[in-house]
Amino acid sequence: MTIKVGIVGYGTIGKRIADAVGLQEDMKLVGIAGNTFNYRIKSAISKGINVFSADHRGTDLKRNGVCLAGKIKDLLGESDVICDCTPRGVGKKNKDKYTKAGVKAIFQGGEKPDVGDSFVAQCNYDSAFGSDHIRVVSCNTT
Repeated sequence: MTIKVGIVGYGTIGKRIADAVGLQEDMKLVGIAGNTFNYRIKSAISKGINVFSADHRGTDLKRNGVCLAGKIKDLLGESDVICDCTPRGVGKKNKDKYTKAGVKAIFQGGEKPDVGDSFVAQCNYDSAFGSDHIRVVSCNTT
């Protein structure tokens, strides 16, 4: 079984996760969602990564010539799990979208603990296994 992964936010953490997913035999990167055209988005495009609009319009991305693979709802529809790598507080706002789409989500460590079960493999792997929403406790380990 191949796990289809979507990434929302393509900053330092999102880029690292995309690279890690690309190395897994049992995972496929569906794409990344972003709001703003920048060198990171340009890098994703050069790697052949599908870019989706995180803001439903994709105005800045389109204005800069990005051929969008779709909107965030499309990314959610194609993904089994989302890695939310957005700035602190944004992930919590996105959580309802993921829940409504029936997609599990992993949130970066900068989110507050109330966004999902806090996860540390050495401490609570068994109790966190199968959770719909996980917060990795450190952005360095997301």
